[in-house]
This record gives sequence, C-alpha cells and structure tokens, in this order.
Amino acid sequence: MRLLSTLNIHVEQLPKPAEESFSQIVYEKFRILQMTRYKRVMFLDGDAIPLVNMDFMFRLSDPDAVEVPTILRPNLIMASRGEPCNTGMFILEPKKGAWEELQEVINKQHNEAIDLPYPHFDRVKGWGHSFRAAGDQWEGIKYNGTYWNYHASHSDQGLMYYWTKYVKQDVSIVISNRIQNWIPYGDGVNTVPKKVKELKDELAMFTSQTPLAWQHGCDGKNSTYHCYPPYRDFAHFMGKNKPWQIGVRRYPRKNLALNGPHLLWFEELSKINAMLNIGLDIANWNQKYKVQMQESPLGYMAMWKDSAKQIMAKKIISK
Repeated sequence: MRLLSTLNIHVEQLPKPAEESFSQIVYEKFRILQMTRYKRVMFLDGDAIPLVNMDFMFRLSDPDAVEVPTILRPNLIMASRGEPCNTGMFILEPKKGAWEELQEVINKQHNEAIDLPYPHFDRVKGWGHSFRAAGDQWEGIKYNGTYWNYHASHSDQGLMYYWTKYVKQDVSIVISNRIQNWIPYGDGVNTVPKKVKELKDELAMFTSQTPLAWQHGCDGKNSTYHCYPPYRDFAHFMGKNKPWQIGVRRYPRKNLALNGPHLLWFEELSKINAMLNIGLDIANWNQKYKVQMQESPLGYMAMWKDSAKQIMAKKIISK
C-alpha cells in the first residue's frame, strides 16, 4: 500500500464479506464494471506479474488511438488449454448499468439453480445458454465442448464467458495465436453473437519483443501457446506455484515453466523492500516466511460446496 501511494495509484478497499470463500471472492473481479470513468479496465489476478507494458491492448481496442489499427473489441478474454476463458487476465468495458445487469444474470441463474440437485448447476444451460440448442460450442486451445463442464464453468470463468459473448456479444477471444472477434447480429431486439473476423499472429506486432523474463522455454524454439502474446506478456502463478509459497530458489534465468518470472518476482520485491525500507529479510525468506505462507487461506479454486451454499442461502432469505 505504501508503494502504491508513492506511485500515486488510487486504491479502493472492498468491503469485507460476512463469510469469505474462494467461490464468493471471485465474483468481486466483476466490480471493474463499476469503474465507468474509464473506457476500459484490465484485471490481473494478485498472483500474476506483467512482463511487458500491456497498454498496447487498450490502444488496439480504442478507435481514438489512430496510431494503431482497431483490431480488438471493447471486451477481451483469453482461452486456456481446456477452458474458453481464464480470468487471470481480462479487459472489460465499464458502462453505466452494467454491474446491475450482471447481478440480474447471477440472480437468475442462482434462483433457477435452487431447485436443482446438488451442486445446483445445470451443465446444459449453464449461465443461460445451451450450446447444443444453439448449435455452437465453447472453444479452448486444446479442447472444445457443448456442456458447461470445464474448470470454473460454474464460477467466474463460466460467468465471464457468458457475459462477454452471450450477454454483451462484443468481445475478442484470444485462443493461442488466434483472435476471434464477436459482435451482436440480428434485428436489434433478438440478437446472437456473430464472429466477424478471426486474426492470426496479429498481437505480436504490437507487444514488446523482449519480456522482462521468459517462461515455459519461450526464449528457445518452443512454440506452445504460452509463447504467443498476451500469454507470454504476463506470468500467472496459479495453484501452489506462487513465489512466496515456493520460496527463494537458485536456478538459471533461462529455464522452463515459471522459473524466470519467479526470480523476477523476488527481484522486484527486493527493490520495493529497499526503496520503502520495509524490513523484509528476503535472503532468509525460506526460513522466516515460507512456513506461514504454505497454504492460501481461501484455497485455490471455487469449490462446489461453497457455490451451493451461496445459492441455498438465497432460498433461506427468500422464505
């Protein structure tokens, strides 16, 4: 907080809920829809670290940025290997009434799910769209599907995919080195998302050629999806791969997986520690801090039981 204040970065503290869970906290990501003083807002998980200046994606979705082509829609999500949307990083267009509209989507799904058997989620209809009835499918990098059965489909990742593609119908979906652009199509009253353009290798022309740290062997001959922007433009320490939990390690900067970003995280922490005289003993991190940080208090994923508890709480309130 001292660092952010020093850099003149505005911080808003969210109210602490009466009962916290991973399932509850991920819905807070959508609060960026309330930030209507901005054209676009980029969200990054707290366990992610940018490796380049990622502002280029703002410009590529802004018609007023005449120095670059407008190749992105106002909303942007990224697919992962087995999901059409990963919410570790996304961009949304805040608009007046959008937050309230989203709450209606959540309440409608939860109210319909109350009378469903545990875990109170319809894998056919999901958040309000049947892929089979519509004749379409969700698309990940390696897997596609016609059911809401991918990781966190019942939680933030499913809701984000539904919100951007089927409610707003105005989104760029990054799938490896491809970008799908979707807009509304129809009579203005009843519309469906229509893919208007699919681009390939387009983002590479606008991002930095050299990130602060390489990951997943992308500084060599590796050509997996991790090596395409924006995947390679930030590192996401998912699950238990968080630097503060793994601790300080010694290995070459040029390495596989997240070793490079891991080292970078501690390098940046060391700079902040010295700049603000915080007093962390980073050299002895493993002995002093690692034990306390072995587990994340809210876990690592949205558990079915917590989602079901949220839904059934509404049933009690409604009575």
